[in-house]
Amino acid sequence: MNFRTEIEPKSPFRISHKDRILFLGSCFAQNISAKAAYHGLTAYHPFGAIYNPASVLSSIKMLAEGASIAEKELIEDKGLYSHYSFHSSYSRSTKEEALQEMNKEIAAGEEFWNKADIVILTFGTARTYILKSSGKVVANCHHTDQKEFQKGSLSIEEIAEMYINLAKAHPDKKFIFTVSPIRYLKYGLHESRLDKATLLIAVDKICSAAENCTYFPSYEIMNDDLRDYRFFASDMIHPSDAAIDYIWEKFAECYFSAETKKLCTEYDKLRKLENHRPTRPGSAEDRARLQRIMEVKRLIGDAVNR
Repeated sequence: MNFRTEIEPKSPFRISHKDRILFLGSCFAQNISAKAAYHGLTAYHPFGAIYNPASVLSSIKMLAEGASIAEKELIEDKGLYSHYSFHSSYSRSTKEEALQEMNKEIAAGEEFWNKADIVILTFGTARTYILKSSGKVVANCHHTDQKEFQKGSLSIEEIAEMYINLAKAHPDKKFIFTVSPIRYLKYGLHESRLDKATLLIAVDKICSAAENCTYFPSYEIMNDDLRDYRFFASDMIHPSDAAIDYIWEKFAECYFSAETKKLCTEYDKLRKLENHRPTRPGSAEDRARLQRIMEVKRLIGDAVNR
């Protein structure tokens, strides 16, 4: 008897270690990009966590245009300088450091965007905060007084139009859309579900209209396959490490060829060997470990360059 609704997503294309994969979106995108990098894939996740589709698209435009951040765009709060387009992990104690860090990220991201083969976008919410002084949707409020913002919500049609146009403008790139399984309890459970429904319907419209777009059901895997609080972190909102591992396995099964999966296994071996801290450095056992590292790297290099 089967007590689970196991989801087996399929994809019309495959991802290899020769592809460059750009991740943008919520903290779920950050988790999966970290998994990709660990397994040797060329992955990049600039800007930090971004939750709404309008801000994700603004980030892409910043990368495509190579726009630099000006000092007047920074905001200061309790001794830290931030920017409304960047996560707080980019905030710094001086203007100079903040500008250097953010502009360095845009420069690296511009190069990556231009060469990216795969773009993975994770939407967290359709709700937006619009800065009254500029009329622009922000990616992060950075503790600015809420009176400075007008709250809004993107419609299905608005989201769909944004990304259908993006996908059609870049037929050389493949776009994978996901909807974050993380619930926004501050809005209320019912409101959170309505919000996710907006994103899901919008993504379905995008993927139906653009051939280079596909959907990966991370939302359904978390809420319909796992659907148990033991797969959540202690806050009962974010996925646990076990859940992230499981979703990553489903992602690999969907998008990776047999050769790519094999390479991922070799990278896993390599990471474990490299991360091992020998109790007796320089011993015969440690020398054998270092020799094994060289052998695995050689195998990986031969496979990638084949």
